[in-house]
This record gives sequence, C-alpha cells and structure tokens, in this order.
Amino acid sequence: MRFHHPQRQGRALRLGYCMNLAPADTATGVRKALTELALPLRERLGCTGVFGVGLYLPGSLAQHLDSEMGRRECGELAAFLSDSGLDAFTFNAFPFAGFGQAGLKERVFRPDWTEAERVQFSAQVTRLADALARQDSAHISISTHAGGFGTAIKTDAMRAEVAENLACFAAFLATFEERTGRRVILSIEPEPRSSAGDTQQFVTLMQRIRERAASIFEDEGWGDPAPILSRHLGSCFDTCHSAVEFEDPLAAFDNLTAAGVPIGKVQLSNAIALANPGQNVAGRERLLAMDEPAYLHQVTGRKLGRSGEVHLQAGDLPELAEEVVKPESPWLECEEWRCHYHVPVDFAAAGDARLGGLSSTAAWADRALEHVLAEPERWGSSELQLEIETYTWDLLADPNQNRSQVLVDGLEREYRHVLARLEAAGWQPA
Repeated sequence: MRFHHPQRQGRALRLGYCMNLAPADTATGVRKALTELALPLRERLGCTGVFGVGLYLPGSLAQHLDSEMGRRECGELAAFLSDSGLDAFTFNAFPFAGFGQAGLKERVFRPDWTEAERVQFSAQVTRLADALARQDSAHISISTHAGGFGTAIKTDAMRAEVAENLACFAAFLATFEERTGRRVILSIEPEPRSSAGDTQQFVTLMQRIRERAASIFEDEGWGDPAPILSRHLGSCFDTCHSAVEFEDPLAAFDNLTAAGVPIGKVQLSNAIALANPGQNVAGRERLLAMDEPAYLHQVTGRKLGRSGEVHLQAGDLPELAEEVVKPESPWLECEEWRCHYHVPVDFAAAGDARLGGLSSTAAWADRALEHVLAEPERWGSSELQLEIETYTWDLLADPNQNRSQVLVDGLEREYRHVLARLEAAGWQPA
C-alpha cells in the first residue's frame, strides 16, 4: 500500500507485512502463503492499488532462485507478484534458515557477518529483490542483523571483520546500483543481546564501519566511502527491540539517523511488558510460562538505583526464571520488565485479555511511529518503508482454530491499527 501527504510533497510511504510469519523453503510455498494471507487481506482492507508485502526468502531458497536452475521459478514468482498486484518492496535477510523451528534460538544470527555465507546470502537476496520488486519504489530495503549474537562476536578482531564485511557490502550495493539502477539499502537491525543491542550501540557500529571503510576504500581505489555508506547502509528501526531496551522513542530515532544514516525501513511490532513484577505474581508466572523452544525472548528490567536508572538483562526466559528465585533478587525490585516477544501492534498497552493480563509496549510504538512520520527530512530517502512484523501467531492463537482464518483476522486488526495512525498524521492512500 502506498501513501502520500498533501503537505509532504516529494515524499511517499509504503506499508507491508513481513512474510516471515509463514516461512517457506520453496517458491511454491511462498506463493501459497501469499495466496492464503496477502490476497484475502488485500480484499478485506479494500485495497484497489498495489498491496505491499515484505518477502522472506531463506538461504536455501535464495540460493536456488539466484541460480541458473532456479531462474524459471524466479520468473514465475515475479509474474505471480505482478499479476496479483503485490508490491515486494522490502525483504528480510536476517534469519538464514530454520526460522520458527524448535532449537533455533540464538542460532538465528548464524551465519554472522564474519562468515562468507552471510555475505553471499545477502548478495543473493539483493539480486532476487531486483528481479521481484516493482520499478517504482525509491529504494529496496533488506534487513539484516548487526553482526551476530553478542557473545559470539567477542573479540576486537571479529568486530573489525564485521565492520569490514558491511563496508565492502555497501561498495557491492553501489556497484549494483550503477549496473541496474536499483538503490538497495542494507538495513541493520539492532536487537537486544546482539552485537548492537540498542540504537546507541548501532551508532558505535556505524562509526566502526566508517573507520574501517576509510582504509579499505583507499586501498581498493574506491574513492570516498562517505557517500556510498550513507546511500546503501541504513538502519532498520524495530519498535519491539527498541522498546525492550527502554529507549526513549525520540532518542532512538535520533540515534538511528545520526550522521545522515538513512532509515531503510521501520518494523512495527510490540513487546510484552509487565509492570510491578515483584508484586504481580500471576503476571510473572504467565510470562515465564510463555517460554518456547524456537525464538529468543530477551528480557530487560528497569529499576531505580542510587545513581539513577538501572537496567537488568536476561538472555531468555529460562535465564530470567533462574534469577527471580534467588534470595533478594534485584529483578523483583524492578518497576517494569519488557520481553522480546513480538505481539500484534493492536494489542492494548495495558491488560489485554489476549495476553492473559500482561501488557504490551503499544503506546511506545505509536509514539515512535508518530515521531518518524513527523520528520521526513531525516528519512534519508524520499520514501519511508513500514513493515508490520508479528511472527508469533502460532504461539498466541488457539490451536483449535483455523490457522489461516486466525492469521487473516489478526493481520486485518494490525493493519487497521496502523492505518488509523497514518490517517491521523495526514497520510492518504496514493
């Protein structure tokens, strides 16, 4: 879906949904998911123009479609998207394989940005994005992680290698644009406990990339790295991740756009929140019971210490469970916990029955979106790309209900929540 604003001439907005909620390892599976979810949703919302989707192509599928053997299937997928009026303007190249499968957890970061396989995967998705996307978008955004899982990228040498590979990939994207005319923004996504866990650490990562690029570009004769980095390396503003870290939404946006870094895309989703966990025994039990074997559920607790605000960190719900039973656990002194557990954007900020009495960070996400919409001069592109990203529907839904029906109903509610906020900010369907 595309939008314009009568007072924002030359600016546009695209809205889509990340299809990692229905990961598929074949082109047929991707088409099936789009047919069962995107097309009914488009009809429900009364969209008469193109309908935005965020494609997720795991490593094995990306490699196949990018090969000579997969060329025909890639062409068929492109034709399906075009004939169906689907606009694949953004791509998710964060999870490489096994997304949603038991045992994934921190392995979702593998391969990391020290490994050649991560570079190859990102290049394959870039070429496929060019083949599958429409020609009228200001840029294509491809989200990726900030290097790797925090404890995996543990030495200065590894951090330097991450920075070097990201800098070199920006050079690849610049060459790609020269050849194809396509501007692609590799959109780096801070995530709690990763090598850039919050937006301030993202600023540090970008500085490291700039420093590394200065010597690499000079050695290779590529010229000044600044315009290439500012055009092809951007941020993915994930409202769930930033809220988990208790960042101020305005400060987070400021960090992500510091020094002219473009916003490749904004991912909209909410985190789970639990106020007064020390007194709310039922809420604690409900949250800890939500542990499951597929996804990481990092938790941050906020409490006031003698020197000001203190943040406690747990890598996953089992780690938190071990901490809260310790005598005089500081976790029970927190005023609030926030958990990386993507829940729908329409879930109420306080006491939604669908969360069993837990809360969400909906108010935080709404403020963040409002702030981003108000400052288009800082987008770094003429177009803002929004992607709703809730992938935990199978964990939240009643297993006795029809899955496709539950998904389409839930996605419609999420869209209507976002559409109402766009309308309130003056954005109208194009």
